[in-house]
Amino acid sequence: MTSVLKSIRSSDLLFSLVRKRRTTHKLGRERTLQKDTITGILRNALLVTPSSFNSQTTRMILMLDDDNRKLWDIAERCLEDVCGDNGVPPDTKDKLEDFRGANGTVLFYEDREAVSALRSNPKFTTFAQYFNSWSDQTNAMHKYLVWSALCTEGLGATLQHYNPLIDQKVADEWQINRDWELLGQLVFGKPAGPIKEKSFLPMENRLIIHDEKQEKSG
Repeated sequence: MTSVLKSIRSSDLLFSLVRKRRTTHKLGRERTLQKDTITGILRNALLVTPSSFNSQTTRMILMLDDDNRKLWDIAERCLEDVCGDNGVPPDTKDKLEDFRGANGTVLFYEDREAVSALRSNPKFTTFAQYFNSWSDQTNAMHKYLVWSALCTEGLGATLQHYNPLIDQKVADEWQINRDWELLGQLVFGKPAGPIKEKSFLPMENRLIIHDEKQEKSG
């Protein structure tokens, strides 16, 4: 067994795990992962995910159980205000009901005050215009890592973007720092429905390789 494992590249093991990351909309309420395990995943993601100049501007809030249900109640009320007399579309109401019934939701924020401090730092004048973009990129890396980790533990998850519609109401309800900008909501729970097959574009349209040695030999 040891010799077999040695023959498998470390990157192959990594990709075998991250391939488990998929979008799952039908999520059950049954708790299959302990709160401490979920919290550990979030802590580890915050520790290992890179950020520009190690600025660490990403923030997360974990909503479980009643708080998760309250979160998606708020989202539905916000949608009702926008939709008016037409009402929230039935398919959207069904999605919100699934999210309410999930284990929980991770809210991903960027601390814009911290990003602003980077932009105004004389040491980083050359890069000032890029910090907003870079902070968004590091936030996306946190989402991907947490999403992948939850799926490797057997959970399903779906990344949603009800921001900025829900931002104010959510901040008011949980007294969230006003300098934090909400950038996404990762809903997770026990998979309760089929996962669609994923299609792929041709690799030759997505990956270009320049090899100077190969070009010269050709």
